[in-house]
Amino acid sequence: MTLRRLEFTVKKLLREILIQSVLSAWWVVCDFGSGFAFIPAVCEFWKNSEKHSMSLLYTSLIRPVLFQYDPELVHDVLVNWASKLQSHPGFTRQFRTLLIDETRQKPVRLWNLTFPNRVGLAAGFDKNVQAPWFWWMLGFGHIEFGGVTQFPQPGNPLPRIFRLPADKAIINRMGFNNDGMEEIAKRLEKAGPFPVPVGINIGKNKWVENDDAPAAYSAVLNQLYNFAGFFVVNVSSPNTPNLRKLQDKEALKAIFGTLQNDREQFQIRKPVLLKLAPDLSERQREEVAGLVRDLAIDGLVISNTTLDRAGLTSPGSLSSQTGGLSGRPLRSKSTEMIRQFHTWLPEVPIIGSGGIFSVQDAEEKLAAGASLVQIYTGFIYQGPGLVRELAGMQV
Repeated sequence: MTLRRLEFTVKKLLREILIQSVLSAWWVVCDFGSGFAFIPAVCEFWKNSEKHSMSLLYTSLIRPVLFQYDPELVHDVLVNWASKLQSHPGFTRQFRTLLIDETRQKPVRLWNLTFPNRVGLAAGFDKNVQAPWFWWMLGFGHIEFGGVTQFPQPGNPLPRIFRLPADKAIINRMGFNNDGMEEIAKRLEKAGPFPVPVGINIGKNKWVENDDAPAAYSAVLNQLYNFAGFFVVNVSSPNTPNLRKLQDKEALKAIFGTLQNDREQFQIRKPVLLKLAPDLSERQREEVAGLVRDLAIDGLVISNTTLDRAGLTSPGSLSSQTGGLSGRPLRSKSTEMIRQFHTWLPEVPIIGSGGIFSVQDAEEKLAAGASLVQIYTGFIYQGPGLVRELAGMQV
């Protein structure tokens, strides 16, 4: 199936969502009289229904069709569609008012940044800053772009994303495919001042030796410093050879020592966080916790994807694929890791990620010690309605 035909199919399936939002927008802007009295009711249902109509539409109609096609192709089509939709700012603002009730959100203050709610879009979904205002429209309280490397790179060969519906999971081996820091800097500048905190996930190119990693991370931080509210050092992706070796104590010392020196040249001190793999041994975790304390690292993102395949029920043709596993199977593993690091480092803010498919899942991570949460695979399986539910959490 061609990209053009798939894009047409996706647009057709999303038409009901667009019709509801456009009708509501027309009603707000224009006075159509009593003959259109049903439109306010649609708007009120859209804003106040606990079981959001978008969630039902997505999981029962849209997702089954999208899941028939290659995951990366669907993702690219949807991000491209989102990029086009955000070019109409009046529409995106109106759509956001329908999706998100600002009065129900509880802002969070961290690192001198105000997060309007606790849910963010995890790194990897919009690697190249293609649709920033679309994610804001859906209600995300922060957005993490990237991973960004110093130079453009295509990533690993296709196919490299695999859905495991029986496990509500995804395996990916993308390999830091991105357009490079210079192009991404242009897009962030074009996006302009942003109403929610922006994070940048930074990595290194595949061909960069680990000994040269501090310079590679430094280049990205310096190039993008003025466009981000916070940075996340990604040394935990399983899809770049030997990258996880950078989670060793001496390697982390070198990287964070360089980055912390770099930011001294800037007027504003921005937080630099560390993203960890859930597969670290107990000894490695203890070493990292000590290093976070010694270097005064600003925060943690827990966790990245896992290499563990225990308990999967999907066919071996799927579960045996190489790459990082995300989704429901990661929920408990990441939550326990959050609880462990919060016990060791109660003063260090944590962004919790991994297996969040509901408000209960998110609250579980917050209770374990996370201050914010991020979604990726849950967003794919549950749709935009999940964002609305998480944005309204009262914890």
